[in-house]
Amino acid sequence: MNKQHRLNYELGITNVPNDAACPDNALSVASGMVFHDDAYHVVQRPKEAIESMHIDSRSFKLLYVHKWNTDTRYIVSCSDGVYWGTCNEQTHSFNIDTTNNKLFEPTGDINVTSIGKIVIITDNTGIKYFKWSQDKYTNIPPLTAPSFDIWMEGSLPDDSRGQWEWWSRLEEYLPSTRAGATVVYTTRDVPENPLNNADFVLGGYAAVKRVADRRGLFYEPFFAVIALELQDGSYTMISQPYLLFPSFQDNTITQIEASEATFILEGKELRINQSIDYTIYEGIVKDVVLFVSKGVELYETSFIRETPRDTVCSMWGISANGSSTSPSETYFHRIGHIRSSMPLERRKITEVEEEIKNTSVFYKLCSLGLSPVNNFKVEDHIGRTTLENLTTSDRLNNIDYFSHSQLIPSNLTSYNSRLLMTSVRRSIFGGYSDFCSFSSSNVSYLEDHDHREIVVTPVTNKYRYEVTIETEHGVETVSIDKKSGNRQGLYFYYPDPRAKHVCIYRIHEGVTQGDRVEADLILDTDLVEHKGLNGAYYFHGMPVTFKEITLTNEDEVDLQVDVEDEIYEEFVYATGYIPLTPPVNNNTEWLENYILQSEVNNPFVFFAKGYIKVGTGRILGITVNTHALSQGQYGQHPVIVFEDDAIWPVAINNEGYLAAVDQPIGREICNNPLSITQTDDAVFFSSEKGLMRITGRDVVCVSEQLNGKNGELGSFQQYLRNAFIAYDYRDSLLWIINPNHEYSPGVKYHWVYSMKSGAFAIYLDLYYWQIAPSHVINNYPDTLIQSSIGDGKVYSLLTRDNINEDPDNNYVVGLQTRPIKFDNGQALKTIMRMKSIYDLDGGELTIQLEASNDLEHWFVLRHLRGRPWKYYRLTYSFANLTPAATFTGTTFEVQERRTNKLR
Repeated sequence: MNKQHRLNYELGITNVPNDAACPDNALSVASGMVFHDDAYHVVQRPKEAIESMHIDSRSFKLLYVHKWNTDTRYIVSCSDGVYWGTCNEQTHSFNIDTTNNKLFEPTGDINVTSIGKIVIITDNTGIKYFKWSQDKYTNIPPLTAPSFDIWMEGSLPDDSRGQWEWWSRLEEYLPSTRAGATVVYTTRDVPENPLNNADFVLGGYAAVKRVADRRGLFYEPFFAVIALELQDGSYTMISQPYLLFPSFQDNTITQIEASEATFILEGKELRINQSIDYTIYEGIVKDVVLFVSKGVELYETSFIRETPRDTVCSMWGISANGSSTSPSETYFHRIGHIRSSMPLERRKITEVEEEIKNTSVFYKLCSLGLSPVNNFKVEDHIGRTTLENLTTSDRLNNIDYFSHSQLIPSNLTSYNSRLLMTSVRRSIFGGYSDFCSFSSSNVSYLEDHDHREIVVTPVTNKYRYEVTIETEHGVETVSIDKKSGNRQGLYFYYPDPRAKHVCIYRIHEGVTQGDRVEADLILDTDLVEHKGLNGAYYFHGMPVTFKEITLTNEDEVDLQVDVEDEIYEEFVYATGYIPLTPPVNNNTEWLENYILQSEVNNPFVFFAKGYIKVGTGRILGITVNTHALSQGQYGQHPVIVFEDDAIWPVAINNEGYLAAVDQPIGREICNNPLSITQTDDAVFFSSEKGLMRITGRDVVCVSEQLNGKNGELGSFQQYLRNAFIAYDYRDSLLWIINPNHEYSPGVKYHWVYSMKSGAFAIYLDLYYWQIAPSHVINNYPDTLIQSSIGDGKVYSLLTRDNINEDPDNNYVVGLQTRPIKFDNGQALKTIMRMKSIYDLDGGELTIQLEASNDLEHWFVLRHLRGRPWKYYRLTYSFANLTPAATFTGTTFEVQERRTNKLR
């Protein structure tokens, strides 16, 4: 009895199980045709998109396609640099001006992506930004921290700066010519026993401070910080806290009499120079902003002295301090005894110092603008009540100093208008500010009868800073030289809480021994992690200490002898020789399992909250997952991270940042990051198992049918190790290409995988048509393939003609079955009839039928019927096909020879 069999070979190419047990619908070769939609279809050739990438004797490699608005530009490279060009869609000609279109000369491997109109390129030296504007790309350097000088200014009595005077009356202290930073508050509403009335005294003190605030003056120790404000209102490139001393202890004189009370306060004006021009970042950087902390109160504000007494008022402060590169003379002044009672109680110095140490809140004071400023007068740019209501101003949040560090990523990609970086090497912060506005100076005392004048001559010295930092990967030491006009060692802040120790040397320039220079060690101390800031610090204490003198009678005071004050000076621990130049700071941290993500539409800024640590391994690559990881959770884990020990999903938190999860979705290991390919509903990658697919949380191998004994096509797993994948969006195919793998000597091939059917095929046609793929460029939904021959032509998978309109009718393809047993490999059988089902659209088909009884020796059959055989094999050869041609399969009528009949 004859049996009917229909085979459509939907399994495609397989090599498991072995030939003796393989199913009848498997192939050993499927060349140029792949099974999907219930039939074999011709794999249509890519279409030429760029006719030549060989211009002006240069061969260009296509790196990236930048789309912005309706324009498309191509980022390319050649032996002498990275360029950009355009393509004429009608003629497919590539246009590039090799004189004006050069972007830069890279070092090492290049990675390219874009956010909006900005193209981001990384090489071994770091990140480069190029903004498309006015029909060209403009290089925008990475954001730079503001470069600024900040100092205090305030007037003193004419011709008496720095003098210690004896004034018997208040009017002598306040000559008519005195102006500037002296604030006077007078009231005639004096209660009985005013010196013992705390409400009255403290109210008068608050009133004179309010007047100073409204004049924009500073009168208490405070910190200043400068930061860049971004378009979204966040801040970056935040400077270190800069400690300023308008005064060190007393800054108020109080004279209270029965009919009138006068409160006098010495304040200072704040000045700033800022030299960086940020107008090139317009649209990214909104403003340069000055923040200040609340002043540290020098007096008790909850009680007054029990016994007010006349006293020497020690009004010390910096009266004029120029920039660190060009310091002016600095004067310290002490106001001598006036017939004045001092009802205010000084705070303990230890309390003042502790408050300075713990200051961590900074309030927005004013805008400096995007352009450089010189001698910027803060009081002219703030409102009348700004200082008075300082604590109601915007606070500087998320103080993050990692923005100062250079980032060198290995991989770039973008997601939701954020730039994502992996395998990042981050430099250890190596820049310094002066940290404390207190002049490095020579102090001399000139005595003349009642006068003691303290004149400070400015000195600019060269210093070397060495900071020791304990990182996850070991101990790093950062060393840098800097000239400064400020005394070092009074206050030091390093913007990394992992900093543990600092040494500061004052260098004696010109005093050398060979390659070493003489230097004084002026600070050698451990750093303390700041409680409220992302840093570590050292604070020596208040720069001036005092001996308070109580006066009972003005005639009893010897002004030259009895006043003892100590002004902070740099202390020399040791003197010796250090290397003439500091070591080159190549200190970097390898963030091997971190993803760094920028702000939305701002690839320049990477806040600390955008750092996420994923797993425990090393990140090999990342891609976007477009399928839900669980029912009802679509899009909650949009990014997949491939590490050398697992595959991790990444979620999105409430602020829109990526956030790591605790459990991996699989322990499969990607062995070829180039193979990681995102499609519409799955992610594919290569492992030692073969071609893997991720859909949601399911990770499966889709090439198990190719994991058997190697045949003519060799090992599929080995082929994958150096292959890249092109996603054919239109036909739902994966083109798996290894440019260096040969089918036979001189004959190369690549694999084609149908995402619809799961069938594999190979493709030889590209090489026949002089298309030798060297790499692919994602241009979703298109994928571009550049050829290594034929002038580097670029081909498109998406723009191919519709299969019914493609004029090509010269496709030569073929199929070869694996041994067919017709359900019984041990029985002898004869093919009585066979008929193939196809629509060749004018093409030709030739079928060769072979037979065997041992799977080793095969014989070509000239006709059907005749002798029975155990195994059959068919080879289908197609010629002159069009892309619309299809082959559905073959039906067989088979007669099995019976071997168990009774005789």
